[in-house]
Amino acid sequence: MKEEMSSNYQEYLNTGMTQEEFEEMENAKPKLEDKRKKFFFWAYNDLFGRGLSPNAIAIYCLFCVISGNRRKDIYPSYDYIAEQTTIKHKGTIRKALKELEDLGYVKVITRYSKRGGRISNLYEMLDKKAE
Repeated sequence: MKEEMSSNYQEYLNTGMTQEEFEEMENAKPKLEDKRKKFFFWAYNDLFGRGLSPNAIAIYCLFCVISGNRRKDIYPSYDYIAEQTTIKHKGTIRKALKELEDLGYVKVITRYSKRGGRISNLYEMLDKKAE
């Protein structure tokens, strides 16, 4: 009885390779394996394909780390964001946060103290809708 050929092998039939040569080639390919146990975060797959600036990506990744993939509401100060991402200017941080808010990654909520003074913003990490 003839062995069933894999669907990948079917794609390579036009190359003239034998099944044994193909299987040897497939087995020689390095396999990517995620061995992280902790100290990692996940982010949406489209994070890099939406035209976000590097600053917006850095801030979003920082927010993912801060939230620990559990909490949705975080409130880092601009100084903390600047320190962790090495973004020096608050205007640059504001612009990157606007990008993230416009594309639905975060919601920025301005907060005030009981005396009426501004305190750090509250950032709500949003679940993205499938597009």
